[in-house]
Amino acid sequence: MRLPLEVLAAVRARVGRDRVVGVRYLGDEVVAGGSPLEDAVWFGLRFAEAGVDYLSVSKGGRFEDARQPKIGEAVYPYTGESGWEC
Repeated sequence: MRLPLEVLAAVRARVGRDRVVGVRYLGDEVVAGGSPLEDAVWFGLRFAEAGVDYLSVSKGGRFEDARQPKIGEAVYPYTGESGWEC
């Protein structure tokens, strides 16, 4: 967590408060043993405390151990039926 916060501080120092600064990060890997949503909340709070203007949180990561969907199911577990949840 130290590196992202240092980068955020350096960017903010360079651009000032007149520019919008955001952070994009993976919120839930959706794989066994991956980073859970609770970690994403913790990271989001740290970024907010550091003065970020917005967060862009995605869901899903590597797919080597993803299960094969049954016919009629969503292709990826995080997209839902529409495929647009992310």
